[in-house]
Amino acid sequence: MPDHLDEGATAHLEIDPLLPVTHPVYGETVEGMLSLERQVIEAPLEGLVLRYGLFYGPGTGFDGRIAAGSVHVDAAAKAAELAVTRGERGIYNVTESDGAASSAKAIRAFGWDSGWRAGGALQAMSATALGSGYLDQGAGWG
Repeated sequence: MPDHLDEGATAHLEIDPLLPVTHPVYGETVEGMLSLERQVIEAPLEGLVLRYGLFYGPGTGFDGRIAAGSVHVDAAAKAAELAVTRGERGIYNVTESDGAASSAKAIRAFGWDSGWRAGGALQAMSATALGSGYLDQGAGWG
């Protein structure tokens, strides 16, 4: 379970507390995360914190969602790209909409879509290249 999700509550927002620092297993981790988040947000720059869910997808060892609060690695990477190009200072949840945490802030702020997959983007790029004749011009793709 991601450190920012409490088993007893649902649809956590970015303003919700992480697990308590007194948690017997994750207390020290939570303290460290809170410290890092505070340092990023209070830094003299446009600091962004992305609170990712549990990763699944290529390279993770998990083909499908692991539990509530999961996020595909492709969608997570896209969130990072969008956050740095469109986001503003703040903390953003990056999880699928399954009731564990709300990613509405990331969706509103920089147009993130939890269903985004790199394969779809590559297919769109290939179709664009084919349609433009780019591949026929010796681009090295075919």
